[in-house]
Amino acid sequence: MVFAWILAIVASILYFIKKLVDGNVNPKIFYKLLGRYRHILPPILKFCFKDKSEDKLNRFKYVHKIFPRYLRMKFLNFDVITVYDPELCKKIFNSQLACQRPFRNCLQLEYGLLASTYHYWKTSRKHLNVAFNLNVLKGFIPIFDSYAVNVVNDMKSHLGGKEFDLLHPLAKLAGTTVAATTLNAHGVEASPSEVTKLIDSINLSLDLLFKRIITPFWTFDSIYKFTKNYKIENEARKFTVDYGLELIAAARKRKILEDKKIDENGNDCEKKPAKVNYIIDQLVNHEEKFTDQEIQEHLMVILITASETTANLVATTIIYLAIYQDIQQKVYEEIFQVFNDENIEVDYDNIGSLKYLEMVVKETLRLFSPIPISARETIDEFDIGLDKPLAKGAKIVLLNYVLHQRTDLWGEDADKFDPERFSPENMAKRDPYCFLPFGAGPRMCIGNRYAMLTVKIEIMRLIKAYRFSTSIKEEEMKMKLSFTGKMSKKHMVTIEERK
Repeated sequence: MVFAWILAIVASILYFIKKLVDGNVNPKIFYKLLGRYRHILPPILKFCFKDKSEDKLNRFKYVHKIFPRYLRMKFLNFDVITVYDPELCKKIFNSQLACQRPFRNCLQLEYGLLASTYHYWKTSRKHLNVAFNLNVLKGFIPIFDSYAVNVVNDMKSHLGGKEFDLLHPLAKLAGTTVAATTLNAHGVEASPSEVTKLIDSINLSLDLLFKRIITPFWTFDSIYKFTKNYKIENEARKFTVDYGLELIAAARKRKILEDKKIDENGNDCEKKPAKVNYIIDQLVNHEEKFTDQEIQEHLMVILITASETTANLVATTIIYLAIYQDIQQKVYEEIFQVFNDENIEVDYDNIGSLKYLEMVVKETLRLFSPIPISARETIDEFDIGLDKPLAKGAKIVLLNYVLHQRTDLWGEDADKFDPERFSPENMAKRDPYCFLPFGAGPRMCIGNRYAMLTVKIEIMRLIKAYRFSTSIKEEEMKMKLSFTGKMSKKHMVTIEERK
């Protein structure tokens, strides 16, 4: 009898939710209970039960209209604040009290910079900064360029053909480039098929991670381990860990041989300074003596945050250029002015001189932020100037997607593509915390310069070789809800060789 009553109550609740989502009921009693939050109940339910992936992010814009700076929900020890205001973002990003990430159990990365505790992160970030200094990045430029040239040549098969999905070759390019510079994975220890499987496994784990975080109750390990996704994620993670440890063992072997000044055959050889400081070798050789698990997790975080985000950024930028042919032509003319001879080598200075291309990339970052939603957790009580301080352990959700498209900050046409927003004159008028594609403050993305450098090189090579066209309209450019900023449609283009 009790079981029947429980079923009846659950069925009634589900029926009520369906009616509310469909807009067929006016729940005045619930509205009175919810008070000032009553207006967001229907959008939240539609977000959870009805919206398509590409419509979910637009629900956050609705919240901004009702709560202009932030939305805070506090009940007993449950304290969550959603922020999309430059002033509040500045306080949060620059405070050590909000430098910790929530949902660390979901990531299963004890040491990686993405999810490690604040105290471990503070120490390891200082050591890892060396792996991304300017001299190291300059050493990566020939690798970035050679892989980009290879993909440009492979794309010749699409000349004069039908539309194709540009993301496919660019995903392969991003994966191999990141693996090469991070893992030294273009050597004998890594086959192309293994690198491809590694990147696929990481991307699969990333998708499953995001589904876990946004699914009610899946953040609890005791519940998630009974799901099908748990088994799939563990299989993908096992390959990633095992393969990473193999590459670390190869790097440690190289270190031993270098110290002994012998080659792999045991012959004496003179130790020469490395032309490229691969990140895996830097971690293996670091004076702090990182363990294999620490190195493996640091490398995994770099691969997670760099490969998919880079491919999507380049592909989406090309789509915008294919839509706006005049902007594409302006980018091409700037590129041709700098690289007007095939014998000119790509270096840090000439890539840095492509100022208009950088404006174009930043405008894509604004509309399609690599991380549209990020989160922090307070390590102590934190006063950010609201009516009450945030409690210890409070969750802070930072909505870049909303911040980057606020009409009061970016104009009434904030959803339109316009690189002139990032001209020096316009940037000088704007609060720098209006634009946070890589975060800000001490926990800002460690690879932001790496990302901008490789993206600019890849786009330079693509636009220099081909004129891109697309059937996609700008109003169809929507971001779907995922861990990284992805376009909901395929990146369909046609190419024409430049003369």
